Amino acid sequence: MNSLTAIAHDTGAHIHLIAHVKKGGSEYDRPGKFDVKGSGSITDLADNLFIVWRNKRKEAVGSEKLKLKREEADLVMGEPDCYLSLEKQRNGDYEGVFGLWFDGPSMQYVENRGQLPRKYPVDGESVDLESF
Repeated sequence: MNSLTAIAHDTGAHIHLIAHVKKGGSEYDRPGKFDVKGSGSITDLADNLFIVWRNKRKEAVGSEKLKLKREEADLVMGEPDCYLSLEKQRNGDYEGVFGLWFDGPSMQYVENRGQLPRKYPVDGESVDLESF
């Protein structure tokens, strides 16, 4: 981690290290920065720490693997499909959580429920740059 941090600072490159989280009490609990598996230097030395977490509780309710009372199930089904959590930002003052919804046909996550996914051009197609 020391070497990766030094290279990033020396070159101005952005280096993304992917780490897993420790097994918690339940896969329905959203992890935080203290749940990263491995040495504490991973989170201590990183400039930014993002955690991506799929809402497995919502998946379980939707597939009826997890039975909840109707009111609670409705609340869970209204939650985002995934959370992107900025747990640490060394050179900024923002930390927060972003909810994302999955659009199956495009295999993309979008910022708002019902939002249309980004259309990427296929070979030979022209691109309307204003749509980006």
